[in-house]
Amino acid sequence: MKSLLNLVGISHAKGASKIVPLLADGQPLTLIPKPDNPFDPNAIQVWLRLGYVKKEQAAQLSPLLLANDTRMWPAKIVTAHSGYAEMEIDDPPTPKSEPDNGSSVLGGEK
Repeated sequence: MKSLLNLVGISHAKGASKIVPLLADGQPLTLIPKPDNPFDPNAIQVWLRLGYVKKEQAAQLSPLLLANDTRMWPAKIVTAHSGYAEMEIDDPPTPKSEPDNGSSVLGGEK
């Protein structure tokens, strides 16, 4: 299963707005949960600190990554423009206490 995520905060990360348009589709990325983020305990950093996963999406994904003791998760760019990027990930496993109903954990396409 795969989900599309939005990369936000690009304008707050020094130099990211210049880098993002240069990223090729399929560019590997790493997602890092940041539960100590003072603005959002579900924040997920996109490695090289290009920005963060959109808050509403991070609220669903961060608990799954933390429940699976996942400190990093791979992602790749599927669309990149100045100030905007869309990423694709393989959905993390559903914690054993929750049944897998066959749909994407983030409500996106599989």
